[in-house]
Amino acid sequence: MELVNEKALLTWFHEKKVSQTVLDTIRERYGTITSYIASGERMGIKEDALLQKPPSADEAETLLADLAARGIRILIRGEEGYPAPLAAIPDSPLLLYAKGQYDIQDELAIGVVGSRKCTAYGAWACEMLVRELAQYQITIVSGLALGIDRVAHDAALKYHTRTIGVIGNGIDKIYPASHKGLYAEVEEKGLILSEFPTWAQSLPYHFPFRNRIIAGLSLGLLVVEAKEKSGTMSTAGHALAQGKDVFCVPGNLNSIYSAGCNLLIQDGATLVRSADDILEQIAILSLQRKTAKKQEEHALSEEEKQILTAVRTGPQTPDDLVRMTGIPVQEIHTFITLLEMRGLLRTASGLCHLTQ
Repeated sequence: MELVNEKALLTWFHEKKVSQTVLDTIRERYGTITSYIASGERMGIKEDALLQKPPSADEAETLLADLAARGIRILIRGEEGYPAPLAAIPDSPLLLYAKGQYDIQDELAIGVVGSRKCTAYGAWACEMLVRELAQYQITIVSGLALGIDRVAHDAALKYHTRTIGVIGNGIDKIYPASHKGLYAEVEEKGLILSEFPTWAQSLPYHFPFRNRIIAGLSLGLLVVEAKEKSGTMSTAGHALAQGKDVFCVPGNLNSIYSAGCNLLIQDGATLVRSADDILEQIAILSLQRKTAKKQEEHALSEEEKQILTAVRTGPQTPDDLVRMTGIPVQEIHTFITLLEMRGLLRTASGLCHLTQ
């Protein structure tokens, strides 16, 4: 047969409704789709007739060129550009459609998921936690859906950290339609991924597949709000199956949108009060935080450095800091506030504490 680029061939057949499972099975047995076709063998599956009628090289390459013209790249597992964390899970997709770029920084990612009908409390908690994670340039992964997903992406963009949207339909289709602007901004400043062919509609059975990708791209999963039986709980199940840490925002006992979180906490998930609860549990993110704080300290004023040195000996009141540093009392609160804004200091019960 005419030699056809393997990526182009995989994309062609997937767009023609050959499932990724079938394509993966063929590659496991024969090495490449080309080898299977050349063998003349049959696997006894309904797709056999289609697989025995491969496209010409021109047809297959034209398809890839058309996708590229629409800003769509094809990522194949095992090839350059495919997200390394996702490739490490047992059921990673063979083929991904991508808009935007996957960056090495995206390997430091936290998945953020929750209810589509989130409460005001859930939205507040989500934005607060994403804001804190963004201080350390941690990528936020979510599903570009309504509710918590929307809040998570918006907060990542607002606080200038990268974000990845994983969708349960063709990458050209925007669902819900109201997210057109968000979709464009995530594509421009982060990445959108789908394992479904471009023509695929958003269907309920697609979302468990999407959920495993959200978990697979992430070092840990933050669940902000969830009903006891929900897609969010499905994502948490995938994260646990992949050996990932699950973090939960606790909620009211009488809220159906916190029932899932409270149940996960009861079963051993980590209760989250601030991003520190996440950062402290994942070693590489803890190191990222320490490195960022050290870099930031180099840019501090002498007064700020003096205050941090004093607080390293133990929690101090503002009056203690005046005495220990010699900074005028009318200035000490300004420097404390600046250090709090940098995330290096926090105050509680009238005492200044280090955040690390």
